[in-house]
Amino acid sequence: MTRRMMYLHAVSEEEEAVKTIQKQVSELFDTNAEGPVKYVSLYDQYTNLLDGTTHTEVMNFIQECGELKEGNKQLKKLHQLGYEVMQLTDYVPLALIILNCNDVNNQLQVQVQELTTAIQDYFIQKNKDHDKEICYAFDDMSTKLSQVTDVTAEIVELSNYLHVCSSQTMTQLLQEIQNATDRLLFLLQYGKVPEDQVLLINRMYAWPHKISEDFHMAEARLAHKRDLKESALKQRVAEFEKTLSGFNKELEGLRMRDSFSMKEIRVDTMKRNVEMLDRLTTQLQEAKNELQAINEEQSLLSWEATKFPLLAAMASQKEPYDKLWHTAYDFHQKYEKWYNGPFSGLDAEAINDDVENMWRTMYKLTKTFMDQVGSRRVAEYVKERIEKFRHHVPVLQCICNPGLRERHWTQLGEHLGKELNLTSETSLADMIEVGLPSIQRKLEEISHAASKEFSLEKALEKMKGEWSNVVFEFKAWRETGVSILAAVDDIQVLLDEHTQKVQTMRGSPYVKPFENEIRSWEEKLLSMQDILDAWIKCQVTWLYLEPIFSSEDIMKQMPVEGRKFTRVDQAWREMMATAVEDPHALVATAQPNMLPRLHECNDLLEEIQKGLNDYLEKKRLFFPRFFFLSNDELLEILSETKDPQRVQPHLKKCFEGISRLHFSSQQEIEGMLSSEGELVQFSNRVVPAKARGLVERWLVEVEEMMIQSLQDVAVRAVENHPSIDHDTWIVQWPSQIVLTVAQIVWTSDVTVAIEEKSIKLLLDVCNARIEEVVTMVRGKLEPGTRSTLGALIVTYVHGRDVVQELNNKQVCSIQDFTWVSQLRYYWVQELVKVDMVMTRLPYGYEYLGNTSRLVITPLTDRCFRTLMGSLKLNLGGAPEGPAGTGKTETCKDLAKAAAKQCIIFNCSDGLDYKAMGKFFKGLAQSGAWACFDEFNRIELEVLSVVAQQIQNIQAAISRGAQRFIFEGVDLALNPNCSIFITMNPGYM
Repeated sequence: MTRRMMYLHAVSEEEEAVKTIQKQVSELFDTNAEGPVKYVSLYDQYTNLLDGTTHTEVMNFIQECGELKEGNKQLKKLHQLGYEVMQLTDYVPLALIILNCNDVNNQLQVQVQELTTAIQDYFIQKNKDHDKEICYAFDDMSTKLSQVTDVTAEIVELSNYLHVCSSQTMTQLLQEIQNATDRLLFLLQYGKVPEDQVLLINRMYAWPHKISEDFHMAEARLAHKRDLKESALKQRVAEFEKTLSGFNKELEGLRMRDSFSMKEIRVDTMKRNVEMLDRLTTQLQEAKNELQAINEEQSLLSWEATKFPLLAAMASQKEPYDKLWHTAYDFHQKYEKWYNGPFSGLDAEAINDDVENMWRTMYKLTKTFMDQVGSRRVAEYVKERIEKFRHHVPVLQCICNPGLRERHWTQLGEHLGKELNLTSETSLADMIEVGLPSIQRKLEEISHAASKEFSLEKALEKMKGEWSNVVFEFKAWRETGVSILAAVDDIQVLLDEHTQKVQTMRGSPYVKPFENEIRSWEEKLLSMQDILDAWIKCQVTWLYLEPIFSSEDIMKQMPVEGRKFTRVDQAWREMMATAVEDPHALVATAQPNMLPRLHECNDLLEEIQKGLNDYLEKKRLFFPRFFFLSNDELLEILSETKDPQRVQPHLKKCFEGISRLHFSSQQEIEGMLSSEGELVQFSNRVVPAKARGLVERWLVEVEEMMIQSLQDVAVRAVENHPSIDHDTWIVQWPSQIVLTVAQIVWTSDVTVAIEEKSIKLLLDVCNARIEEVVTMVRGKLEPGTRSTLGALIVTYVHGRDVVQELNNKQVCSIQDFTWVSQLRYYWVQELVKVDMVMTRLPYGYEYLGNTSRLVITPLTDRCFRTLMGSLKLNLGGAPEGPAGTGKTETCKDLAKAAAKQCIIFNCSDGLDYKAMGKFFKGLAQSGAWACFDEFNRIELEVLSVVAQQIQNIQAAISRGAQRFIFEGVDLALNPNCSIFITMNPGYM
């Protein structure tokens, strides 16, 4: 019999038996889970303990220094929780499941214990700190009350402190002790009073009894001290009254001395009385200080302040005696110095003031001492002595005059009839003895003259002293190696001021003693003025001409002026080098022959400037567009003749549309470029080298080639227009030619449409052209092409509007005013003609670049018709209107339409007829247009001359002259020139 093998097969969760068992187990578990779930919900009330909420509340209570009542409430709550947690069972059997609650119960117990300990520790520390504060307060009171002092202020302060302590501080401290008792009972309730605080607590409870004893002892001690102080103060007051009585007796003794005789007023008597009064003054001041101290102590002891009116009375009684004897003694001492001492060095004015003050004092004292014979006699005696000396004060004032010189003393000696021998010891008494009072009037005249002479002398010395510190300021000028004057305004002001002052001094009747010196100084100042004027004039001209004649090209073209400038430059550098060595004004202007040398330099510079202006005039007459440049700009061009490329930055000033010229590798000019980057090739090359450095010559060729090239390009563009697509044709030619040929084509189309009565069909063609250009604009284009299309759209839209108007008015003749009043372009013998009404202008072929065009409105058309009509009459136009209305732009756009160079000139009230004449010369020869903006800002006096100049040009055009005389110069006339002005009524 064969043995059967047993195998354990894998069980799948999807088997029916497994699912059945799983269901039974799940049902059994659900049936037994209800009990544990309900039991676990018992712990919901302890959630705050477990999640830290209760811990946070306790910590916040401690940090916020919670009060005892709240702390007691917190501890009771924690103890209740601790009791409840202790009753919880660690292991709970519930049918199939046993709950293990041991860990959570332990955690709850730990939390309750930690929080309880934290609150108890907080109140233990708080109780300790508060008990210490109470003991410190008692210690402080006891220490202060035990102090011993004999100073009244401190005794009073301690008495007040004792009162505050016994009535207020003690009450507060007893309340604090009660609060400490409550804390102690709280801690005893929970069995937490550390042993180290027991001694502190006992000490705190012992303080109230001890401090009471301290209060009684301090009160007795302070009362005894106060009694002693009050007794001492009474004694002090009595002694002070006795002292005042002694002072009063001494003062009365002085006042009762009525038996003075004149013989008694000796020096020792005056000195003794002055010393006695000084001593009495010191004593009274000390008495005032003593009285103040007594009153302060009385105030501290709450006594009424004693006034002691005798003190104020004595001070008042003493004052006249003080003045009497001090004035008497002071006059006696000074009299000896004034009268018998050397008068040299005395201040007569101060002496006069002292004498007058002494006399007024004595005069008042004679009135004050009317009832005191002795004192009145003294006052009258001293007053008489002062009056006697007063008569000599005028003599003293005269002889102490600091302006008196030897010549004045000689004059005084001549009037006295005797020689005056002055020494350093000569006194007023000596002068009186020789008889100066007898010639008092003459003495005053001579002294007055000496004062005036002295003031003139001092003023002259002051001026010289000021100029000794005046220095010129120099600064290096670029890289020339020479310095120039800088900031001479202050020196000029000082020079003008001192020149006027010295001229005034020369006119003084007292100038004779030093007339030569003043005249010499005046000549020096005038010479400095002349030198400074010539110096500045020379410097300004030198600064202007130096960079010009630094160019080798200018030196070659103007050899005579170049040699003259070399002479000036050498002299200028020598003078400046000498001045820089010592920049003091008096030294720098004292160079030998400086003024004649400066005059010579200025004369040479004037000749150089005249030669330079003549040279520039010749250049401008050869190339008239140079008239529109300033001298500086023209010189900058003429100084760069070797390299034609260096003229490039200045081309825009001569040609409106040319920004740069296109040079070949052989330095030949092949074309012109606009500022927008548009290149127009020249029909023929211009070779600057053939001009041999004459810039104006090859610029004339550039101008001619510009016109010729545009004419040639226009011919090719007109011929090419019908043969290729319109959009292709637009991008093949320069912008200016595209706009012009488009106008020619439009004029031709409209003329044919009018004759064939097909204007409505032409309107559709115009709209189609606009749509075609708009479509091109929306595409990807080069910037130059986009600018061309923008201007072309403006032209096409205006053309469409004109055709619309012709259609609306059913125009059927090319002579209809609606048509002839439009700006029309005609192609005549391969040249462009611009017509409007009865006016026909030859197209100027001035290259304008790739610029925008003004949007044409009905008002623009009216302005164009008016301006074109004025040109027919060989006159100019004058648009008028407020600022910003387009007056200038309209004139400028008409010039663009006719391809004319148009120069905008901003007028101002600073213009003169010479500047305008120079501008008109350029217009008359170049054939350019000019628009003088805000023409009415020019001054009337200048306008009258300008009107004659304009009339002269217009008359020459009217009579068809080829040349005419303008401002004394024979000029070639280009009849295409025209002058427009704009006026703003706001400047009327």
